[in-house]
Amino acid sequence: MLLALLPTLSAAATHVPAGRLIEVAQARLRMRAEGIPAEWQFIPSGTPMASAVVADGELSIEAGDVDGAWPRSRAGVPVTLRVDGAIAQTRMVWFTMRAWRDAHVYVRDYRSGEAGDDLQTATRRVDIAAEGGDEVVAADAAAPVPRGYRLLRDVRAGQPVLARDLGPMPAVARNTRVALQVRRAGLALSTIALARDDGVVGEVVRVLPQGATQWIRAAVTGHNEVTIEN
Repeated sequence: MLLALLPTLSAAATHVPAGRLIEVAQARLRMRAEGIPAEWQFIPSGTPMASAVVADGELSIEAGDVDGAWPRSRAGVPVTLRVDGAIAQTRMVWFTMRAWRDAHVYVRDYRSGEAGDDLQTATRRVDIAAEGGDEVVAADAAAPVPRGYRLLRDVRAGQPVLARDLGPMPAVARNTRVALQVRRAGLALSTIALARDDGVVGEVVRVLPQGATQWIRAAVTGHNEVTIEN
Protein backbone atom coordinates (compact mmCIF):
# COMPACT_ATOMS: atom_id res chain seq x y z
CA MET A 1 0.00 0.00 0.00
CA LEU A 2 1.38 3.42 -0.96
CA LEU A 3 1.63 5.50 2.20
CA ALA A 4 3.71 8.52 1.15
CA LEU A 5 4.76 10.36 -1.96
CA LEU A 6 7.70 12.75 -2.20
CA PRO A 7 8.46 15.33 -4.91
CA THR A 8 10.51 14.58 -8.01
CA LEU A 9 14.23 14.31 -7.24
CA SER A 10 17.28 15.75 -8.79
CA ALA A 11 20.36 13.59 -9.10
CA ALA A 12 21.48 14.77 -5.65
CA ALA A 13 20.94 12.50 -2.68
CA THR A 14 17.56 12.81 -0.99
CA HIS A 15 17.52 12.12 2.73
CA VAL A 16 14.50 10.47 4.31
CA PRO A 17 14.56 11.19 8.07
CA ALA A 18 14.23 8.37 10.60
CA GLY A 19 11.00 9.91 11.90
CA ARG A 20 9.40 9.51 8.47
CA LEU A 21 10.36 5.83 8.33
CA ILE A 22 8.84 5.33 11.77
CA GLU A 23 5.67 7.21 10.80
CA VAL A 24 5.08 5.07 7.71
CA ALA A 25 5.77 1.84 9.63
CA GLN A 26 3.44 2.83 12.48
CA ALA A 27 0.66 3.52 9.99
CA ARG A 28 1.00 -0.06 8.74
CA LEU A 29 0.86 -1.42 12.30
CA ARG A 30 -2.28 0.62 13.06
CA MET A 31 -3.96 -0.84 9.98
CA ARG A 32 -2.93 -4.34 11.05
CA ALA A 33 -4.37 -3.77 14.52
CA GLU A 34 -7.78 -2.48 13.45
CA GLY A 35 -9.53 -5.84 13.84
CA ILE A 36 -8.61 -6.33 17.52
CA PRO A 37 -10.17 -3.92 20.04
CA ALA A 38 -7.50 -2.75 22.48
CA GLU A 39 -5.53 0.33 23.48
CA TRP A 40 -2.51 -0.08 21.19
CA GLN A 41 0.98 1.30 21.62
CA PHE A 42 3.71 1.02 18.98
CA ILE A 43 7.03 1.95 20.57
CA PRO A 44 10.04 2.21 18.22
CA SER A 45 12.92 -0.03 19.27
CA GLY A 46 15.65 2.59 19.15
CA THR A 47 15.94 5.17 16.39
CA PRO A 48 16.71 3.94 12.87
CA MET A 49 19.26 5.85 10.80
CA ALA A 50 18.00 8.22 8.14
CA SER A 51 18.00 6.90 4.57
CA ALA A 52 19.61 8.52 1.56
CA VAL A 53 18.62 7.76 -2.04
CA VAL A 54 20.55 9.00 -5.08
CA ALA A 55 18.44 8.75 -8.22
CA ASP A 56 16.46 10.79 -10.72
CA GLY A 57 12.75 10.21 -10.52
CA GLU A 58 9.76 10.15 -8.23
CA LEU A 59 10.45 8.77 -4.74
CA SER A 60 7.75 6.91 -2.85
CA ILE A 61 7.76 5.23 0.56
CA GLU A 62 5.64 2.20 1.36
CA ALA A 63 5.38 -0.24 4.27
CA GLY A 64 5.08 -3.96 3.65
CA ASP A 65 3.05 -6.62 5.42
CA VAL A 66 3.81 -7.69 8.98
CA ASP A 67 4.23 -11.46 8.90
CA GLY A 68 3.81 -14.00 11.69
CA ALA A 69 1.53 -14.34 14.72
CA TRP A 70 -0.61 -11.38 15.69
CA PRO A 71 -0.75 -9.66 18.07
CA ARG A 72 2.72 -10.05 19.57
CA SER A 73 5.12 -8.03 21.68
CA ARG A 74 7.71 -7.29 19.00
CA ALA A 75 7.41 -6.81 15.26
CA GLY A 76 9.46 -5.54 12.36
CA VAL A 77 7.91 -3.57 9.49
CA PRO A 78 9.71 -3.56 6.12
CA VAL A 79 9.77 -0.01 4.73
CA THR A 80 10.66 0.24 1.04
CA LEU A 81 11.88 3.33 -0.83
CA ARG A 82 11.07 3.26 -4.55
CA VAL A 83 12.16 5.51 -7.39
CA ASP A 84 9.73 5.51 -10.31
CA GLY A 85 8.36 2.25 -8.90
CA ALA A 86 11.70 0.44 -8.74
CA ILE A 87 13.03 -0.60 -5.34
CA ALA A 88 15.95 1.60 -4.28
CA GLN A 89 16.21 0.56 -0.64
CA THR A 90 14.38 -1.51 2.00
CA ARG A 91 14.70 -0.92 5.75
CA MET A 92 13.31 -2.94 8.64
CA VAL A 93 11.84 -0.76 11.39
CA TRP A 94 11.29 -2.55 14.71
CA PHE A 95 8.70 -1.89 17.40
CA THR A 96 7.75 -3.06 20.85
CA MET A 97 3.98 -3.39 20.92
CA ARG A 98 1.42 -3.20 23.71
CA ALA A 99 -2.30 -3.90 23.39
CA TRP A 100 -4.14 -3.16 26.63
CA ARG A 101 -7.59 -4.59 27.34
CA ASP A 102 -9.66 -5.23 30.48
CA ALA A 103 -9.92 -9.01 30.68
CA HIS A 104 -10.72 -11.95 32.93
CA VAL A 105 -7.85 -13.53 34.88
CA TYR A 106 -7.71 -16.58 37.15
CA VAL A 107 -7.78 -15.70 40.85
CA ARG A 108 -5.64 -18.68 41.88
CA ASP A 109 -3.69 -21.62 40.45
CA TYR A 110 -5.78 -24.37 38.87
CA ARG A 111 -4.94 -27.81 37.51
CA SER A 112 -5.91 -29.20 34.14
CA GLY A 113 -9.25 -31.01 34.26
CA GLU A 114 -10.93 -28.81 36.89
CA ALA A 115 -14.61 -28.17 36.21
CA GLY A 116 -15.51 -24.75 34.90
CA ASP A 117 -17.99 -24.23 37.73
CA ASP A 118 -15.07 -24.34 40.18
CA LEU A 119 -12.98 -21.70 38.41
CA GLN A 120 -13.01 -18.19 39.85
CA THR A 121 -12.00 -15.17 37.79
CA ALA A 122 -11.53 -11.44 38.32
CA THR A 123 -10.92 -8.60 35.86
CA ARG A 124 -7.78 -6.56 35.37
CA ARG A 125 -5.93 -4.70 32.64
CA VAL A 126 -3.95 -7.13 30.46
CA ASP A 127 -1.45 -6.63 27.64
CA ILE A 128 -2.87 -9.09 25.14
CA ALA A 129 0.12 -8.62 22.82
CA ALA A 130 2.17 -10.38 25.48
CA GLU A 131 -0.46 -12.72 26.92
CA GLY A 132 -2.72 -14.71 24.63
CA GLY A 133 -3.63 -12.30 21.86
CA ASP A 134 -7.24 -12.07 20.75
CA GLU A 135 -8.08 -15.31 22.60
CA VAL A 136 -8.02 -13.39 25.90
CA VAL A 137 -11.58 -13.35 27.30
CA ALA A 138 -12.66 -9.71 27.55
CA ALA A 139 -13.97 -8.26 30.81
CA ASP A 140 -17.44 -7.72 29.35
CA ALA A 141 -17.91 -11.42 28.52
CA ALA A 142 -21.19 -12.54 30.12
CA ALA A 143 -19.82 -16.01 30.96
CA PRO A 144 -15.99 -16.13 30.96
CA VAL A 145 -16.20 -19.86 31.70
CA PRO A 146 -19.23 -21.49 29.99
CA ARG A 147 -21.21 -24.01 32.02
CA GLY A 148 -20.36 -27.60 31.23
CA TYR A 149 -16.76 -26.75 30.34
CA ARG A 150 -13.47 -27.67 32.02
CA LEU A 151 -9.88 -26.49 32.09
CA LEU A 152 -7.56 -28.06 29.49
CA ARG A 153 -4.22 -26.93 30.98
CA ASP A 154 -2.60 -25.91 34.25
CA VAL A 155 -2.87 -22.17 34.91
CA ARG A 156 -1.46 -19.74 37.46
CA ALA A 157 -3.14 -17.00 39.44
CA GLY A 158 -3.16 -13.76 37.47
CA GLN A 159 -2.96 -15.39 34.03
CA PRO A 160 -5.63 -14.20 31.58
CA VAL A 161 -8.43 -16.59 30.71
CA LEU A 162 -7.95 -17.75 27.11
CA ALA A 163 -10.65 -19.27 24.92
CA ARG A 164 -8.34 -22.21 24.17
CA ASP A 165 -7.96 -22.95 27.91
CA LEU A 166 -11.45 -24.42 28.06
CA GLY A 167 -13.25 -27.33 26.44
CA PRO A 168 -16.56 -29.20 26.88
CA MET A 169 -16.71 -31.56 29.83
CA PRO A 170 -16.99 -35.16 28.55
CA ALA A 171 -19.64 -37.53 29.88
CA VAL A 172 -16.90 -39.04 32.06
CA ALA A 173 -13.84 -37.01 33.02
CA ARG A 174 -10.54 -38.44 34.25
CA ASN A 175 -9.88 -38.32 37.99
CA THR A 176 -13.58 -37.92 38.83
CA ARG A 177 -15.95 -40.20 40.73
CA VAL A 178 -18.48 -42.10 38.63
CA ALA A 179 -21.36 -44.49 39.27
CA LEU A 180 -20.37 -48.02 38.22
CA GLN A 181 -23.19 -50.38 37.24
CA VAL A 182 -22.39 -54.10 37.00
CA ARG A 183 -25.03 -56.20 35.26
CA ARG A 184 -24.45 -59.92 35.14
CA ALA A 185 -26.77 -62.96 34.91
CA GLY A 186 -29.87 -60.96 35.70
CA LEU A 187 -28.26 -59.22 38.68
CA ALA A 188 -27.43 -55.52 38.91
CA LEU A 189 -24.93 -54.05 41.35
CA SER A 190 -23.93 -50.44 41.84
CA THR A 191 -20.86 -48.89 43.40
CA ILE A 192 -18.65 -45.81 43.16
CA ALA A 193 -15.47 -45.82 41.08
CA LEU A 194 -12.68 -43.45 40.08
CA ALA A 195 -12.29 -42.79 36.35
CA ARG A 196 -8.77 -42.89 34.94
CA ASP A 197 -9.70 -41.67 31.44
CA ASP A 198 -11.95 -39.21 29.67
CA GLY A 199 -14.77 -40.77 27.69
CA VAL A 200 -17.89 -39.97 25.70
CA VAL A 201 -20.96 -42.19 25.68
CA GLY A 202 -20.09 -45.51 24.04
CA GLU A 203 -16.35 -45.37 24.75
CA VAL A 204 -14.57 -47.75 27.11
CA VAL A 205 -12.59 -46.25 29.99
CA ARG A 206 -10.57 -47.57 32.91
CA VAL A 207 -12.08 -47.24 36.38
CA LEU A 208 -11.07 -48.23 39.90
CA PRO A 209 -14.05 -49.47 41.96
CA GLN A 210 -14.26 -48.33 45.55
CA GLY A 211 -12.21 -50.67 47.74
CA ALA A 212 -10.51 -52.36 44.74
CA THR A 213 -6.79 -52.35 43.88
CA GLN A 214 -6.97 -53.07 40.15
CA TRP A 215 -8.29 -50.94 37.31
CA ILE A 216 -11.04 -52.47 35.19
CA ARG A 217 -12.65 -51.46 31.90
CA ALA A 218 -16.22 -50.21 31.63
CA ALA A 219 -18.35 -48.58 28.95
CA VAL A 220 -19.52 -44.99 29.37
CA THR A 221 -23.32 -45.05 29.40
CA GLY A 222 -24.21 -41.58 30.69
CA HIS A 223 -23.06 -38.51 32.57
CA ASN A 224 -20.68 -39.76 35.28
CA GLU A 225 -21.95 -43.28 34.67
CA VAL A 226 -20.18 -46.42 33.43
CA THR A 227 -21.43 -49.97 33.00
CA ILE A 228 -20.05 -53.50 32.82
CA GLU A 229 -22.36 -56.07 31.24
CA ASN A 230 -21.92 -59.81 30.66
